[in-house]
Order: sequence, then structure tokens, then C-alpha cells
Amino acid sequence: MEIGDLSAVERAVLDAATYGRPLGLGGPEHADGSEPGGRVVRADVLREILLGRLGGEALDPRGVQLAGAHVTGSLELRGMSCRAGLALSRCRLDERIHADDATIPWLDLTDTRLPALHADRLTVAGDLHLGGLRGHGGGAAGTIRLFDARISGDLDCMGAHLANPSGPAPAADRMSVAGYAFLSYGRTARARPRPCGSRSRWRPPTRARR
Repeated sequence: MEIGDLSAVERAVLDAATYGRPLGLGGPEHADGSEPGGRVVRADVLREILLGRLGGEALDPRGVQLAGAHVTGSLELRGMSCRAGLALSRCRLDERIHADDATIPWLDLTDTRLPALHADRLTVAGDLHLGGLRGHGGGAAGTIRLFDARISGDLDCMGAHLANPSGPAPAADRMSVAGYAFLSYGRTARARPRPCGSRSRWRPPTRARR
């Protein structure tokens, strides 16, 4: 993929990542529920930026900080070592994220909607933020999979809403969290942070507390 293949919006994403700046896309939905223009970013473009194939040495360590985007296609990071972290806040992903055996400095999916995150044996050098995330699929493999994942910082799942009619929602046996874990589940849940041991079994309730 070459820079010339990017849309205007995708060029803006690359420019923001180059200088470590957050980028907000689009505005509120129209009255009929449709989205405004200027939100669509291909998952393949995000992948190439994270791997340093677009922007190269100019990629800022603060990485991709994107809000309000509509990400099309599957974000395929299996076995990859990302050069910078990824923040997708209030974004909508059409397809799941595949990150088995991947390494990333940090990952933030706060308030983002997606079918599933499959990240067995994921290594996160910093924090993993899933607060307010809405997952709605994944099938028999699960909605959020973090088997044997290693999180060197904190894990935040406050207010996450997961629904999977055909399989498990969260599944994270043998996950290791070096920092604090915020595991309350559901919009109205409240909890205090607690330190995790070297091994953690993440099994929050399947429904939000009332």
C-alpha cells in the first residue's frame, strides 16, 4: 500500500499519527440515523500505520489516536509487532479485530462498538482499555478473547457491554495483569481497583448490574 492509495480521511489519520496528535472524525448522526461523511477508514490502513509501513521512521510513539471513525474490514494483527499504540474511541468496526500473538505498546478501545476482539497470547507493554466497549458477536470463539494475554500495565473494563447469543462473551483464562484490573461490567456497575496476581481469570457477570 502506498500513500497515494489513501483517501483524504486516511491521509489525515496518517498525518495525525506522524505527529502524535488525536484526530476526531465526523459529527453526530443525522436525524434518520445515517452517518455523516468523512468517517470511513480502512482497517488495512490502520494496520500499515501501526506496523510502520506508512510513515516509517516518522511515526510518533504516541501512535494512532482516533475518535468517531467507521472502520471497514478486519483489523488483522496476528503475530505482528506494532511500532506504536492504537486508540479507537467511540468508533464503529464492521468486523472483528484479530490480534492473537501480537505485541503492541498499548491498546484503547474505549466506547467502541465491534463484533469481537480475539487476542489470545496478546502482549501489551502498557495499559489495555476496554471501558464502555460494546461487543455483539464472536460466535463459539467468544466476543472478547484474551487467553494467556500479558498486560504489563492496567486493565480497564469498566462499563463494557458484551453480548454473544452463540458462545461466551468474555474469555480470558490465564491472563496476566501486572497492574490494576477494573472489572466491573455494565453501565451502572461500580467497583474499586484491585491488584491482579501473576495469573487472572476474568469472568465478569454476563449482564449489567441493575
